[in-house]
This record gives sequence, C-alpha cells and structure tokens, in this order.
Amino acid sequence: MKTLARWARRFGLARAVCTVLLLALVPLRVLDPPPLQELRVRTFDLFQALRPREQTIRPVAIVDIDEASLKEIGQWPWPRTVVADLITRLKEQGALVIGFDVIFAEPDRMSPAVAAESFRGLDDETRTKLSTLPSNDDVLADAIKHARVVVGQTGSPTPQPRSNAEMALQTGFAFKGPDPTPFLVTFPGLLRNVLPIEQAAAGRGLFSINPERDGIVRRVPLVMEAQGVLVPSLSLEMLRVLSQTGAIMVHVDPAGDGVQSVAIRGLEIPTDERGQIFVHFNKSDPARYVSAKDVLQGKLSTDRLRGKLVLIGTSAIGSSIPRSPRATMTTSAARMISSAASTAWGFSILATSGRRVCPRTDITSSAVRTNDSATTSTPIDSPNRNISRSSSGTAASPRLEPGMFSPCREATEPPISTAVSTSPSPARTAVTRRRMAPSAR
Repeated sequence: MKTLARWARRFGLARAVCTVLLLALVPLRVLDPPPLQELRVRTFDLFQALRPREQTIRPVAIVDIDEASLKEIGQWPWPRTVVADLITRLKEQGALVIGFDVIFAEPDRMSPAVAAESFRGLDDETRTKLSTLPSNDDVLADAIKHARVVVGQTGSPTPQPRSNAEMALQTGFAFKGPDPTPFLVTFPGLLRNVLPIEQAAAGRGLFSINPERDGIVRRVPLVMEAQGVLVPSLSLEMLRVLSQTGAIMVHVDPAGDGVQSVAIRGLEIPTDERGQIFVHFNKSDPARYVSAKDVLQGKLSTDRLRGKLVLIGTSAIGSSIPRSPRATMTTSAARMISSAASTAWGFSILATSGRRVCPRTDITSSAVRTNDSATTSTPIDSPNRNISRSSSGTAASPRLEPGMFSPCREATEPPISTAVSTSPSPARTAVTRRRMAPSAR
C-alpha cells in the first residue's frame, strides 16, 4: 500500500487527470458520435461568423438569370441561340472560363426543325427551309467551342441511359494510393447535357452538393462518383480548365483512411476523407453578381468581367432550371474558387492582365510531381488545416500568395505529360509519365 501511495505521489495528480481524460476522449473521437459531429460543425459556424473571409480580390463573377432578365428577354428556358449569344458576349468581355449551373438535358424544342412541326398552316417550302437550318443546340455548341466553357452535370437518384460517345467524355483522374471511390460522395445516376453540347465543352463538372444533416452547406465535394464514373465538381473543373491540367490527381491515405487531397497544376487542396472541403464563406457581396440581360444588351463596362471566372446561374423563382434536388452549386462554387484564389493562386495578375500565369521556378506543379508538399488553399480557421500534409508525411509547404506567380516562360526541357488510361472500372486507373518530344508541344 505504501508502494502504491509512493508511486501515486511520483505520478502526480495532474498526470493522472490527463491520463483519464486521454483514455476517455480518444475513444470518443474514434467513434465520432452525432453529438460530437454537431458540436464540431457548430463551432465551425461560430468561426465563420467571427471571422468571415475578407474579400480582397474578386476572381469570380456570377451572371444571374434573374427576374429582371426573365422580364426583359422572356420566360425560361430561353432559346439556346440566346444562350449562345450570352457566351459570345462573355468571351468578348474577357471572361477566362465560363461555367454553367444549368443543364441542357434535352434537345431545344425551339430549334427551327422541331418548332416547324408544331406550326399550323405552314407551307411545304417554308417547312423545308426551316428543317435545313442548324439546330439551336448546334448553334450553342459552336459558341461553346470558341470559348473555354465548363458545362454542368448533376447526380440523379436513378441511372440514366448513356451512349459510348458520352462515356468517352470524361475528365482524367490519377490516383496516388488506394482507390478513392469507396470514400467519395456517390450518386446512382448522372444527368448530362445533350451530346453536341457535351462534346463542345472544354470540361464537365457536377454542381450537386451534399448538405449537412441540418440542411446547411458547409462542405463542398471536389470529386464524386456518379453512375460508376469519377466526376469533378463544377468549381474544380473550372480551375482545371483554367490551369490547363490534363488529369486531376487524387491523393489517398495509404492506410485506407480516405482521401487526403486533390491536386491540379499549381494547386493542391487538402480535403476530408470523403474528398470534401470546408468553404470559408465571406459576407454577401452584391458586386459579384451581374444581370444576364445587362450582358446580352452590352450595358457592362469593358473591364467588368475581364480576367474573371464566370458562373452562369439563376436567382429567379420561376426559372424552373433543372438542378440537383440537393442544392444549387452557383454560390458555393463561386466562394470555393474565391477561397482558393485568395490564398494560393495568382488571380490578381489574371484579373488585371488576362494572361496565363505559372508558379515561379522554385515552385513545382503538384499535378506533375506528386511527391511535393501540399499547398493549402483553406483558411486558417478551417478544419482542413489539421490534415494539410505532404505525401511524405511532413508539414505542408507555406501557402502561395498572389505575388508568388509570374508569367509563363518557355521550358528549357520537354515538359512532362501525364497520360491517364482508364479501364471500365474507375478503380483501375493507370498513370504513366513520359517526356514529350519538342514537336508534340
């Protein structure tokens, strides 16, 4: 008894209390019961309220199909020739990448040949002439080809029919570690756009999101699985198209604890185990929004959208735009891109000059060299900060600030190309690296 008392005095009361707390709290964290999850997200809400993200730059603009646009131009859906004019206007305004929080899932019923079938008393000559005109879908596809456009897709509760041509239109993915698909947000079906629009687009991304149990959107998935296919989010795909990255790199924990990060050229974004990020929201910013009618009517100043990423969505109540039943992505996508831009990308240079920018020579693209340290794009208060690690297990490298980017220079050696070959199963994706011959640049 005296020995036990002596050991107790040596161990100390403070150490005993800490040991008891450790033994009690570690199992609690491992089990992660719903009350603990609720406490964590409510704490995150408090941090958001106390320290919202400061709006220092505005790399993203939202073209809003608002009530004023519907009153001026007409009810939705608009003829796709009008949407084509909208894309052309945005390109003329200097938009870098255009993303759609809208799905064109069916052929336009206002195409000349389709509309002619519904007209009564139409003579054969006029009907024949209308049938020879290009469809509105082809007109929109042609406008999309001449700009960098990312079309929206959405997860659906039921599988959708898909052709071999649609299956070929997939964003490339490369894995570092195990297959990430068991950890990702999953949808049984994938609702796409009509084939001409899908083929003309520079990229395709999901605007489906996964709210918390209370219906509040705090996390945005960057990579998802829909109908057996890996698909990026709309925001990530816009960044991929902007950075001209061939394949998206998904880093998965070797121990099987889920996704660690998602990387494109010049940017690696730490995620939770399901490939989601906590969005550092800023206060409502009316300056981010532009009415679609003002774009179509040429009422904007010449520099209003120059050097920006543009998202096209709607706030109109009666628009009936097809979207995910879970939520709209427009605002969340804009804030996610802005959060990444304000901490890791040289968008301040892009916004003023419209030029492509690259990291300095001492910063290597994480999409090419997968053993580099992660570059965090999350706010200091974000829960993602505690999982920002490099693949070697060391702490993440310092965040890249806008001033750390400079205009691209010609490489002194042939660049590395990452080729991704995908078998029918997303779990079997092989990555090969080769040097490109100078003639292949």
